Amino acid sequence: MPVIMLSSVFTGLAGGTYYNRMYFRSPDTSNTIAVAAYRDFWDSLMDKVTSELTWTLNQESVTINEATGQITAVDPVPAKTRPGGADDDPLPLQCQALIRLGTDGLRDGKRVRGKIYVPGLTESSSTNGAVTIGAAATSAIAALEDGNPVVYARSRMIQIGGSLPIVLPGQAYDVQNITLQTNKFASLSSRRD
Repeated sequence: MPVIMLSSVFTGLAGGTYYNRMYFRSPDTSNTIAVAAYRDFWDSLMDKVTSELTWTLNQESVTINEATGQITAVDPVPAKTRPGGADDDPLPLQCQALIRLGTDGLRDGKRVRGKIYVPGLTESSSTNGAVTIGAAATSAIAALEDGNPVVYARSRMIQIGGSLPIVLPGQAYDVQNITLQTNKFASLSSRRD
């Protein structure tokens, strides 16, 4: 089954540009459900993001063959740009909210999980070091669930012992639960997708 990749970029805040990429299985061939879920997810969170940061949806939807990872189609997506809505002081750049995507899948003996980082939060989003974007996160998570999000593990070469390398096909794992990490901020020191 094909997997749809949508991406966006956050710009405007001195010190960093932030990128986001999410994957979906869409029941419609035009990808409109996945695009709407992705846009609504970020729209729900942008009131908690500093007004110095602007979110821009990349204007293409990429359809990927799940097993091979090959791009099979690139479709246009309507433009969407949304500035942050919080006017108070931003938190340090490395402090981001963390939203976890849980699956029931296992790959190479490990649980398959996904993460979404929410950049540009402000002082009003923190109380005693805890993330306080609850209502916005609840709306965002509900919107995201409507799009049938998946955690996508790309195909890759593996070699077991002295055998010849084999290709481990890609696989998309359906997201079973989406939760906001409320007891601490995600602190990024490096990026890996």
